[in-house]
Amino acid sequence: MARGFPRTSAVLADYMATGRPAGASLAIQNGLAAAEYVNVGRLAFGVDATADQDTIFRIYSMTKPATGVGCLPDLGGSPACGLRGPGCLS
Repeated sequence: MARGFPRTSAVLADYMATGRPAGASLAIQNGLAAAEYVNVGRLAFGVDATADQDTIFRIYSMTKPATGVGCLPDLGGSPACGLRGPGCLS
């Protein structure tokens, strides 16, 4: 755990204690100083290798599916939002 961030480390440790993630790596940077890392857990469930700052994690974002559902046409056939920009038809 990063020595300079005890509260952040404690929050991450509490989340790890739930057993939901196998491991986590958090990078904290202030200005131009070198990043500090908080690394906990394993690469995957059932794997002995520990997570570190070079570990690649899959990051999920729920904003894209939520936006997509919001843009679906309603029962009247009109979309709730429009898409504008290069390559868009509307």
